[in-house]
Amino acid sequence: MKKYSYNYDGSNYIRVTKKTAERLYNQSVIIKVIPCKLRPGAPWHIEMPIQYASGEFNAVCNKIIYHLCNNETGNYLSFYAPAWALSEVV
Repeated sequence: MKKYSYNYDGSNYIRVTKKTAERLYNQSVIIKVIPCKLRPGAPWHIEMPIQYASGEFNAVCNKIIYHLCNNETGNYLSFYAPAWALSEVV
């Protein structure tokens, strides 16, 4: 996994693994997801926020993969979490 980070509204988001993203998701932290070949941030802000109220993590991710992922944008998702939440991962 390549290390990426971006800034949005004063918050720093860092790329994390799916396992870490799922742990944070279950702790009600908002996770940003995006197909792997696309880069988050300006000018389009195409990343999609998901939160715990959306449903089970894998079910939400599978729906996003079905609608957004293909050979052009990437066949899997990249997960971004706020930097402040990474120190609180259990």
